[in-house]
Amino acid sequence: MRQPANGSSWEKIVKNILISCGIGLAVSVVLLFLVSALLRFINIPHALIDPAATAALCIGALAAGLVCAKLNREKGLICGLICAAVLFAVWYLCGALIFGGEIGAAGIFRLVFLLLCGAIGGVLGVNSKKKIH
Repeated sequence: MRQPANGSSWEKIVKNILISCGIGLAVSVVLLFLVSALLRFINIPHALIDPAATAALCIGALAAGLVCAKLNREKGLICGLICAAVLFAVWYLCGALIFGGEIGAAGIFRLVFLLLCGAIGGVLGVNSKKKIH
């Protein structure tokens, strides 16, 4: 059977997605830590906790999509969506293990926002200029 010339391209894409998701998780964790520090030291209304957490997760998804698309230099929209879906799955599983889980309306909105931000990050990453040395 004949192997395609770029047979390892999917392996490279999967590796880049995993690296990007790790970066996106790190960005989200740092931002969530900053949000929790603000909540601790500044009197922020409790109504802003959920939107602030969602914004932190969305920025992490945007970063993951951006990094993945920059690494792959192609398929930015798909890679961004996959990264966002993986990040949502990780955060959902963490929440389900700690609090028990079901995805309600807030979870669906969070998924939609994460997918949107991941897709935007992927498109921006593919369309950004390559660094000239």
